[in-house]
Amino acid sequence: MKTLFLLILSFNLNLAFARFERTKSAPSLLNSPLSFDPGMTNLLYGETIEYDVVKVLAGEQDTFSGHRILERRSVAERLQTIQYLEAKLVELGYSPQRHDYKSDATNLWAVLHASSSTNQYVVIGAHFDSVGNAGANDNASGVGVVMSLAKKLTELSGRNKNVLIVFFDEEERGLVGSKNFASFIKTSKFNIHSVHTIDQMAWDKDKDQAIELEKAPADLMSIYQKVKTDRGYPMTLHSSSETATDHTSFRNAGFKAMGLTEEYRNGDTTPCYHSKCDKFDTVDFEYLTNTAKFWSDVIGYIIKL
Repeated sequence: MKTLFLLILSFNLNLAFARFERTKSAPSLLNSPLSFDPGMTNLLYGETIEYDVVKVLAGEQDTFSGHRILERRSVAERLQTIQYLEAKLVELGYSPQRHDYKSDATNLWAVLHASSSTNQYVVIGAHFDSVGNAGANDNASGVGVVMSLAKKLTELSGRNKNVLIVFFDEEERGLVGSKNFASFIKTSKFNIHSVHTIDQMAWDKDKDQAIELEKAPADLMSIYQKVKTDRGYPMTLHSSSETATDHTSFRNAGFKAMGLTEEYRNGDTTPCYHSKCDKFDTVDFEYLTNTAKFWSDVIGYIIKL
């Protein structure tokens, strides 16, 4: 009996050591070029907020309340999504608010206050609805990155601007949620420095980490390029004239606005756009996590100006 106990103990210790070694070696792999392998990607990025959020929104894991969100199109599915995102923001220390612009449609927003008193805001946002599919890329990926920034930016000291974090409803029905939210902040006379939205950021077949910046004003494009250069990010930042996403709602309302996406116009974008194959196992989490880190550095730079 004692021999059996010692064998079991030895096995468990060896297993724990192997797990420790795997975890200890992971950071060095984060900067290594990898061929996309969902299994390897999950191993490396399974502890990130963006991974957790995409896993829930793409129907691979239950919400906090035990629901499984298979799509984010119906009123009930979108409400479950809102409830999950609310709980996630509360977990991060926020006080989220609902913007009920219709009886059956809701944006969700929260504010990270500056370190010192100011009335100026930087908006970061992503739409959470989908088109009758899991919507892993479009746009659970963008929601995951925004939620990642919601955590990362709390750790930044010396914030000179407030950050308004928003998740839009009904983008897939004609930018309805973002149009209503842009009207809300305009009517409420928010002092907006700039608006940055993200939509589809999960496909990078050629592994070059490139990002498209949609309709970026010259001063914002310069900031993105400066942070890329100063921090040594290797990716190319492409300029795009794409307007069929949420940043357009804010530009039309008179705000300075731009968007981020994968190479949607440069030929390296998901083949599963608005299709049933837009599932969790197509998400490139290396690309998603590196984009989250870069975007956090950019927004962090802006709010410290």
